[in-house]
Amino acid sequence: RLPRWFTGTSSRITGFSTCAGFSSAGCLSFFGVTVVQYQVSDRAYAMPLVLAFALIGLFIWGAENVATFFGAWQYPNQREGWHLVHSSKIASWFLLVIITVVIVAQLKRVKERLAPDIAGSVRGTSERTIDND
Repeated sequence: RLPRWFTGTSSRITGFSTCAGFSSAGCLSFFGVTVVQYQVSDRAYAMPLVLAFALIGLFIWGAENVATFFGAWQYPNQREGWHLVHSSKIASWFLLVIITVVIVAQLKRVKERLAPDIAGSVRGTSERTIDND
């Protein structure tokens, strides 16, 4: 059992609310000033990275609800009838998106260090032609 100072007095699930608060605060402090830039047609936009992570997590949670509604799988609380997947899963997807982005970014850096020619061709900076004889 976790100490009372760690779980908070109103927490029904032991430690969940406090841990979620610490991880949210950590994400905000680490990624809070980072902005993602993207382009739609000719117009450029910017979005805070934390908002992008949250929106992706929300969309995955929505897709999970659609999938359970149509019977792709069931959670134990959906055996009697369909219910929304618990909203706490949004935080799980949020953290999974962060971990995935960090891993992919790190692997991209490793790939560029190990094979600069391959990484250059992926970015389109390498001039290579393929003969189909």
